[in-house]
Amino acid sequence: AEIVYSEGEKGTNGAIEMADELAEDGNYYRLDQYSNAANVDAHYKTTGPEILKELETVDYLVAGLGTGGTLMGLGKKLKEHNPDCRSIAIQPYPQGGLSGLRNVGDGFVPPILDFSLIDENVIVKDIDAFKATNNLLEVEGIFAGISSGAAAMEAVKLASRIEKGTIVTVFPDSGWKYISQGIWTRPAEEISSEYSGPLW
Repeated sequence: AEIVYSEGEKGTNGAIEMADELAEDGNYYRLDQYSNAANVDAHYKTTGPEILKELETVDYLVAGLGTGGTLMGLGKKLKEHNPDCRSIAIQPYPQGGLSGLRNVGDGFVPPILDFSLIDENVIVKDIDAFKATNNLLEVEGIFAGISSGAAAMEAVKLASRIEKGTIVTVFPDSGWKYISQGIWTRPAEEISSEYSGPLW
C-alpha cells in the first residue's frame, strides 16, 4: 500500500480535498464517510437497535459531530422510538483542537448531516475535553480519545441539569492515537496552550 500524506496544517478539510483530487482520475476509490449514506445506516440499523435492546427508552443522545454518521443514524432511530428524545451535537470551538470533531462554522458541512435531527448544539473547549479524557482513564479505566472525553463531559453536565431521564452517549475513539500529545501525562492547561489548531 502507498500512503499519501496531506498537509497537517489543513486538518481533515485538507485531507478531504486531497482525497477528492486523487479519486478524480479513477485510480483511487474514495469511500467518503462524510457523504456515504451507509455511515448513517450503520448506526440506524445496528447501534440504535443494540441500544434499544438494552434500554426501555432513551431521552437524550449526546454525540460528537464528526462525520455526522453516529449522530444522524442514532438520532433518527432513537427519535422513531421516542419522538421526545433530544439529540445533542458536541462541536469544538471553530478551529479548535478536538481531533475527530467538527464545527460546521469551519466551512465544511458533511453532506449526510440533517440539521432537523439535531435539537441542541454544544460547543466544547479543548481544555475541558482534555481534562475529561484524562478523567475517563484515571477514574473509569477507559482509554478513550479526545472526542470521547468531550461527549462524556457533556453527558455528565446534562445529567446534573435534568431531574430524570436516560442519557446515551457514544465513545467513538480510543486513546492510542493521542499518546504523543501527552494527554495522560501532562496538565491539560499545558497541552491546550501548545495547540492553536486541531490535533491531527
